[in-house]
Amino acid sequence: EPDARRRLPPREEMGAADVRALDLDDMGWPPDSAAERRAKVAALEARCREVAADAPVRSLSVNWWDGRIDSGMVTSNGFSSRWQRTSMGYGGSITLEEPGGRLPEGYQYCAARHSEDLMSFDDVATALLEQGTRRMKSTAAPSGRYAMLLDKQVVGQLMRVLIGPLGGTAVYEGRSCLKDKLGARIAPEGFSIIDDPLIPRALGSRPYTGDGFPSMQRAVLEDGVLRTFFISLYNARRLGVAPTTGGASNLVIAPGDQSPEALMKAAGRVIRVEGFLGGNTSEITGDFSFGVNGTLFENGEPVQAVSEMNISGNLFELMERWQAAADDVWTYSAWRSPSLLFDDIQFSGT
Repeated sequence: EPDARRRLPPREEMGAADVRALDLDDMGWPPDSAAERRAKVAALEARCREVAADAPVRSLSVNWWDGRIDSGMVTSNGFSSRWQRTSMGYGGSITLEEPGGRLPEGYQYCAARHSEDLMSFDDVATALLEQGTRRMKSTAAPSGRYAMLLDKQVVGQLMRVLIGPLGGTAVYEGRSCLKDKLGARIAPEGFSIIDDPLIPRALGSRPYTGDGFPSMQRAVLEDGVLRTFFISLYNARRLGVAPTTGGASNLVIAPGDQSPEALMKAAGRVIRVEGFLGGNTSEITGDFSFGVNGTLFENGEPVQAVSEMNISGNLFELMERWQAAADDVWTYSAWRSPSLLFDDIQFSGT
């Protein structure tokens, strides 16, 4: 049906950031033939097997991918723009054997816009084995409230509890627990998230939004205060507000000045969450529940590998219990975040 809100923005408001400054296209792509790619995968597999030579390996698989996307926008009011971006990555999965038949698994992948920004084969192989080894002899820890260190590689999986309710459609339809929180404090002072589509070579960077507005950096949370919803032009007209952007780009959390190990030592009894196993969230209430695996630490020392546990709670409780960011930042994702320490999180186990 006709909808007067479905119309283009004024031409003078449309535009694009400098694509060359974003440096999203690896001009050396494609670097290899199919045979050379197979040789590269074989070399990665060989290195993984060499690193895991003394481990009880049941299976090991690795893969490589790469490609280029050429995108453009042309509108009837005279706007046009075009940009290219490459993406590539590799990684693998390992399954180990334990007495009694358990088969703990580990995974490690990396992705980038430029091949020279990828992890080394040695780093992938070492991390792959470490993750698999950490899962051996894992059990559920006693139920209770623990400090939680959210590993840098999985921050985005839990933070979707926050990002989901920021969408313009959820806000308009009243399905967002944050719909009335713009300008309100929802996290401690010192916790900030920046949506930054202008980081050179980053996986979430882009020159313009889906509506054709030039990309720009925006504070999502600023010292704990909610500053931005992800509002497309259509939803902006429905809500009677100014548009921002229809979706997140690179979500950046600034690092702290301590290592994850130092934070865990100071926190005492900590479960480091290293992976998620399903779960559910509610944009309406902010409630969440996730299966997790990880490692229980006491005063910085690992006590046991943890599996078959759940974390549950509410978005507002979670954010208020943030304590600190570590100094490690994961750059192989659109979530560019360090490990995050939270206090007093409910874990359900034995």
